[in-house]
Amino acid sequence: MPKVYNVTTLTKPKIDFLSIVLSTIAFGSIIYGLSTISEDSTLATIIIVVGIVALLLFIWRQLTSKHPMIDLQVFKYRNFTIGSVLIFIVFSLLLAIAILMPLYLKGSLLLSATNAGLAMLLGNILNAVFAPIVGKTFDRVGPKFYLRFGFLCLVISTSILFFVISATTPLWLVIVSCMIFYVGVSTTIIPAQTNALNDLPKKLYSHGSAVINTLQQIAGAAGTALAITLMTTRQHSYTVEHSTATPETLVAVGTQFAFGAIVIVAVIGLLLAFFVRRPENN
Repeated sequence: MPKVYNVTTLTKPKIDFLSIVLSTIAFGSIIYGLSTISEDSTLATIIIVVGIVALLLFIWRQLTSKHPMIDLQVFKYRNFTIGSVLIFIVFSLLLAIAILMPLYLKGSLLLSATNAGLAMLLGNILNAVFAPIVGKTFDRVGPKFYLRFGFLCLVISTSILFFVISATTPLWLVIVSCMIFYVGVSTTIIPAQTNALNDLPKKLYSHGSAVINTLQQIAGAAGTALAITLMTTRQHSYTVEHSTATPETLVAVGTQFAFGAIVIVAVIGLLLAFFVRRPENN
């Protein structure tokens, strides 16, 4: 019967309560500030600044503590740093799409909740199909091809959506774009994470895994917050310019504006993918 073996040394580190408090304030404040900046920009800016200060103190604490909650020495390794950024980008895009597309499908194309879910289903099925294939062939193919191909899919799919989104966009075009997007997701997450962790020495495995898991949660929250903020901001400005705009048009315009930022982030990921290489210790 297959077993999972522990490959690390079991330790019992002390809980650093100051690090927990600082990280909670830092990440919570930044995410909350990003999500409310369209409602009260002054207060949101103050909250974001508080979060950044807390984040800097958290980093200082980790670098000076004898027993850091998260050992930031992992960022000394080139592939891990690039891989962490790529994972952050993918998860921010994934969660941004996951919240924008249902809103667009229901609010602009006027699909029911069931039909909107079915429209997103094909892309998720492709993700489920490709993920194990990528995992099994990763050692043979390597990270370069998968990451470059995956981010190219993300750029193509988000660019299509940015240029075609409107209140009258054909549903099939949205579905095809989402399918391309989720193929990109399935061919980037596993290679980025695996290649990043492969670059670390054994003693830093647990810290590297903790960093990546933390970044995934932050990326998801940040991607969602920014997507909704950009969407609502554009809706408000468009309402001022076109007071007779229909609700369907407002949703489409807001979604398209948010996709402009999403395309830029995807392009940054594609450029970074060209700097990825196999770890020398692999």
